[in-house]
Amino acid sequence: MGSERQLADSELILLLEKKRTLLAELFQLVQKQLHLVDAIEFDGLLNQKDQCIEAMRQTDEVIAIWHQEYTRDYSEPENKVLQYIRTGLQDVLTLEKQFEERLQQEKTAIAAEIRQLGNHSQLRHYLKAGSAAGKKLSFRR
Repeated sequence: MGSERQLADSELILLLEKKRTLLAELFQLVQKQLHLVDAIEFDGLLNQKDQCIEAMRQTDEVIAIWHQEYTRDYSEPENKVLQYIRTGLQDVLTLEKQFEERLQQEKTAIAAEIRQLGNHSQLRHYLKAGSAAGKKLSFRR
């Protein structure tokens, strides 16, 4: 839908339905994101999310153009779709927050593993036969 032609009053519901459909797609992608483990799949999923968000942004731009051409209250069907969109956006934000929390937990776990490996490495170095500290304490391999 280009801005070179005037939008019809009845096109608002179509634009809102398009946004609702894109939001449902985004919701599915975010749900899938919570369960991904493979980094390669994750990159593809992020690209899909970016494309979906860009399509929603473009739809919002056309809706803004519609609002410049028409000043009227929303109809009952339009209000229902708008409510679905509002609820869907909240659901997406909730899932994104859960994903951020999961990433933070994984980051913390990885940091702990790295510290543990570092400590283990230092211990090996300390216990080396040639280590002065190891000789003082009579550690043997």
